[in-house]
Amino acid sequence: MTVGALNQQQVHGYQSGHGLLYGTAKLSREDQDLVDRLSDIAGPLRPSETFEPYLTLYPLPSETYYVVARTWQDLDTPRAGCVLTRSIFISMDEWENSASVLEFLGELERPSRQAPQKLASRPPRPRELPPVRDSRVTELVEALFLESRRPIVVFDAPEAETIALRIVTALWPSRRKNFSSCTWCLSPRRLRGRDFDLVFAPSDARGRFSDWGGRRIEAKGKSTEARHRWTAGLVETVFGDGLPSLASWDELGILRGDQVGDEGALRLSLMWRELESKAKSTPNAVLGMLDILNSHSVRPTTARDLLEPLVANAVTLALTDQSPDASWRFYINLLGKFADRLPSKATLRKLRNASAHLAANAPGSAVSMLRDLDEQGRDLPAVLAAGMGDGLAKGRLCSPDALAPNAVGRRELLNLIAYSKPFAASLAASVKDCPDLWAGPAVNALEAPDQDLVKRARRNLLPVLDAPEHAVLLVPLLDDASPNEFSNIIRTIAKATDFEIEEFDRPIVGAARTELAVKKLREAILAAPKSAAADRLLGSTLRLDPRDAHWLLANVPDDRARSVLADLVDSADDGAVQTLMRDRPVGRTVLSQLLDEPQHNAWRIARLLRWGHVEADEFVEVGLQIHGYLNGAEQHRLGMEILRRALAELPPSSHQDVARILAALSGPIDASDLIVLLTQPQANQDRLRANLAALAGCPEFVRRKAASRVDQLTTRLVARGTSTFDESAYVQWADLIQFSHHISNQSHLNASIEALSYALKQTRWPLSALILATFPTVYRQLLASKGESDFDFIPALLMLPLTFFSDWDRAKTARRELVDAFMSSSWPPANLVLTALDAQIDQKILRRVSRNRSGGRYIDSIWADAGRLKPRLASSVRDAVTRFKENPRLEDWD
Repeated sequence: MTVGALNQQQVHGYQSGHGLLYGTAKLSREDQDLVDRLSDIAGPLRPSETFEPYLTLYPLPSETYYVVARTWQDLDTPRAGCVLTRSIFISMDEWENSASVLEFLGELERPSRQAPQKLASRPPRPRELPPVRDSRVTELVEALFLESRRPIVVFDAPEAETIALRIVTALWPSRRKNFSSCTWCLSPRRLRGRDFDLVFAPSDARGRFSDWGGRRIEAKGKSTEARHRWTAGLVETVFGDGLPSLASWDELGILRGDQVGDEGALRLSLMWRELESKAKSTPNAVLGMLDILNSHSVRPTTARDLLEPLVANAVTLALTDQSPDASWRFYINLLGKFADRLPSKATLRKLRNASAHLAANAPGSAVSMLRDLDEQGRDLPAVLAAGMGDGLAKGRLCSPDALAPNAVGRRELLNLIAYSKPFAASLAASVKDCPDLWAGPAVNALEAPDQDLVKRARRNLLPVLDAPEHAVLLVPLLDDASPNEFSNIIRTIAKATDFEIEEFDRPIVGAARTELAVKKLREAILAAPKSAAADRLLGSTLRLDPRDAHWLLANVPDDRARSVLADLVDSADDGAVQTLMRDRPVGRTVLSQLLDEPQHNAWRIARLLRWGHVEADEFVEVGLQIHGYLNGAEQHRLGMEILRRALAELPPSSHQDVARILAALSGPIDASDLIVLLTQPQANQDRLRANLAALAGCPEFVRRKAASRVDQLTTRLVARGTSTFDESAYVQWADLIQFSHHISNQSHLNASIEALSYALKQTRWPLSALILATFPTVYRQLLASKGESDFDFIPALLMLPLTFFSDWDRAKTARRELVDAFMSSSWPPANLVLTALDAQIDQKILRRVSRNRSGGRYIDSIWADAGRLKPRLASSVRDAVTRFKENPRLEDWD
């Protein structure tokens, strides 16, 4: 079967029950189930009852198609009550946008029970619909469009098909899309859980509509007199015009934009037409038209363009035909209707001029309106505030009959200042002439928490502030000024006063809260003509910060700059000093200036160093230059700080002679404090190595002080770790431990125990010098050990490895640990014999070495390694080896 230009179709009829006979449309299961049901008659026929063909109109659940179906009574089947139904499936887009549904009815010819070979072409249909004469259409129109939506049943309507077709044709797209109707049924029809929008039924089927929850239009209804003012027009359009369309009522385009098929959209269009006719003589009609625009999502530009002249006309009507109070209320309500944009500039000018006229001729009414708005917590619209201010400014505010300061609230007063230049000028004159009356209210208004309004007020007031009495207004006016605004502000003040009003200085400088604002302030002052007043204001802007110091040093001669700089340091707080010195180039320049007179500026320089976070190299160098000019606690404090920075932060490659610094500054420092300074947590291991080297190069009095607490030094070095130390660092550490034997036996013993315990565990590090310096001392203490009681007198023994206490002969264990450590390390072998010689156990040690698997080779290594030693020490080592080899069993097995 070919379809050609025809829509998809299906034919339903009796075939062992009502069902699909044939068709061209392939539908989803849900859509097909609905078509199968609605193609059958709704309600049972009575015996011998006949009916004329009827239409059923409805959308499919998928909204893919809209269905137009005609049903015929089928008397050729053996079963009574059967029907034939042809359903036409129209694409939803075509259905919504069709000018007339008549074009689809040509396909609804009575079908045969057998599928034809080819569908007949679409026959021509009438271009217009006949009018409807049924008097009940008045009630029907009101039920459909002017009252709340409910399903409708009309009984005994001889023109049912024409009525339905006219209604569907007249509907706008979104309403037509979802509209459902049946022109003849014996019981209610339902679509996806809801009743059809409009059905027609014979009066003898009324009983089957007993539970009908919708609207009933009876065969013999009540009076058809219209209940709504738009009824007659709608009846004529829908049921009288040849091709009905409600689009002719839609000047706003609301129906075109309606997406949900809401009758309220039509009612808005109807109301718009009515108000438009009244707007030429009644101002309030314009308010209703604006309400319609604001209440709907469709806001066509053309409608606003049409409305503009009506609004302008309403402004004039309100001024000429209403009382002042009513005019103010109208203007406020009118502006409140422009929610998304303002009226045209021409209309705004008319509003400003009209409100200025009202305020000038009836100031009491204007003040009353301001008071009412204040009580309601509402603002006077800007254009009305401008006009009202213009009108009120025509009277001198200091006069008894003028506006009283307490007549309006602070925000209303601020609005008048912000939007009316004449009112701002009048207020400034009043603050100058009668400050007791107007200064307080003006300041209170300018302190309102609305930055935008205050900025507007600033633009209007600043050019007219020219008296000392105006200084109080500058504080709130400049409170939130941005740096970029500051330049214009200062230029305006300069133009008005030449900076001659000293009372303005404090609020101006106080308002420059940021560095950028101060910079802009200075630039503006310098741009003004040079004068004593300008220099006075400029001087009050200086503080001890990088920008000020840079400006001062770059723009003021050195001798004057140094004097000013000294005063700035004297008066600045510690935070300001820190801020200045964070800028290193400026900080160095400031220090250089002050160092030109170190004797006079020593304590100032010390303060800058202390709070300025100066790099260690610079801190130490400058600190040493002024240290001698200080005295007492200040000198000691700076000396400690120089040592702290030098011993913690200077890189080993620094040109500073740390040994010389130690010699110069460590005299008054306690030994424990010196040890802490040498081993600060902030110092890395490279710095620690450099500190040990510096200590080794110090005069003896410094080394004696450090050696007196070598145990504290050792504890802190062990805690820090020495994994990156080279052999020379361990030698310097060992030398200090060795040197401490002559200073403090207890400190020497404690350091030896802890250093030995540490060294025996680190066989991969070049620290055999520590073994050489500490083992003999510890060994002699172990030989003298008397048991557990030793721990009470020498707690440091607890630092030794646990193996030292696993045998009753602790000295023997110490010898074994010593040999095992050397033989498992890369330490110089000869150092083992040197250590043993110092402890007088060289033969015991060599015998223990020889009993190891590689002992013979290790003894040969000792002989070879002795060659690197000084002759006396080399001779002692080789003599011990020779004695062992000549008499290997001289002593018992160790």
